[in-house]
Amino acid sequence: MRYQIAAVNFIREPVFEKLVVGFKKSVIANSNAELNIKNVLRGKDYTVYRTRRDNNLKLQYWVDFIRKATMPTVLMDTDTLVLQDIGGAFDMDFDVAITVLENDPISWFNGGVVFVKPSKKVADFFDLWLQTDNQLMANPGARQMYARGRKISGQNQVSFTYLYDDVKIKIIELPCHVWNCCNSAWDNFSENTKVLHIKEGLRKIVFRQKYRPEYPKLNEIAGIVRPYYDLSQ
Repeated sequence: MRYQIAAVNFIREPVFEKLVVGFKKSVIANSNAELNIKNVLRGKDYTVYRTRRDNNLKLQYWVDFIRKATMPTVLMDTDTLVLQDIGGAFDMDFDVAITVLENDPISWFNGGVVFVKPSKKVADFFDLWLQTDNQLMANPGARQMYARGRKISGQNQVSFTYLYDDVKIKIIELPCHVWNCCNSAWDNFSENTKVLHIKEGLRKIVFRQKYRPEYPKLNEIAGIVRPYYDLSQ
């Protein structure tokens, strides 16, 4: 099946330049996907608001990706690695598929990997998602209301949660330890893991900024994925 991987790459500090190089390398080596990356220059102010604004901007590009999409699409963060082809997900029955975490203290799902079968009703959902996210940006005090009592982090993940129970499209939940292995799912990393999310706790070990003898699983994962990255500098 033909499908595309679409991503927004925020150009910022050098470690993110290394991450996107590894991301591209993994997509080319381990998938049959066409790759579509939108590069966006990001400022250097690392405030909470700026992080939320970046997530909102990413969602704007996602809306554009889906409006123009002519094939199944995986929306991905560029701090991920594709370890096995993920096109098989599109054999399942859904309009949108998200990846969920089990027993995570911070969030119930992670938006770094979202599978989409484009259609008008799906594009309309993404428009509504962006409208809801814009409302949340204008009223950040409403975050808890938008979260509907769930454990949730990330700007556009909160707005998605607010819409989740009332959507008119079919959304399914896929396990993070297979399709978007991050945070609490790292302990379940295995040969079945198709996508690894190199979030900060693992990132520091991968790039040898920190060794964590108390986390042997993360050290094991880092050793497996380092060949995707240029660690010469």
